[in-house]
Amino acid sequence: MAAIVAEEPAIRKPASDTRQYRVILLPNGLEAVLVQDLEEHAGQEGGAGPQQRTTAAVALNVSAGNLQDPPEWRGLAHLLEHMILQGSTKYPGASEWKAFIASAAGRTNASTGLDNTNYHFSCAAHRLEEGLDRFSSLFVAPLLKVACNLSLSSSLFLSLSLSLPPLSLLLSF
Repeated sequence: MAAIVAEEPAIRKPASDTRQYRVILLPNGLEAVLVQDLEEHAGQEGGAGPQQRTTAAVALNVSAGNLQDPPEWRGLAHLLEHMILQGSTKYPGASEWKAFIASAAGRTNASTGLDNTNYHFSCAAHRLEEGLDRFSSLFVAPLLKVACNLSLSSSLFLSLSLSLPPLSLLLSF
């Protein structure tokens, strides 16, 4: 059972933010921020009055990024970001996560920053439980397949090398 860590008004937010927040502590020690946004959309095209949103969204932020890469493995955090999304022991297909997202009218993305990596997705609200099961399995028991990752690592190396300034420019300082 999750324990409530903070509720409104303890959570600071702008006065114009109408969403409701709750911070909970999960049994595994992770903190989760729950956000409820039931703002109604009056006057939507084709609609006869206000409607509630029917999309759910989830984000997971890991406090590790590019600054934690070992010098001899620059780009490792970014590679791991991509590898994690390639399947889990429970859902082993490399494209199962993306197929689920597409079937649930959702979106997914991830990004690696200097000191954190963020994974997020949205889906139809009635598919959230399945989405959470699939999403969490990617972190609990990722496959980290070598075969899938050879092409990934080549693509990431190319993107990394294209984003770096030429070596001659770096040596001129």
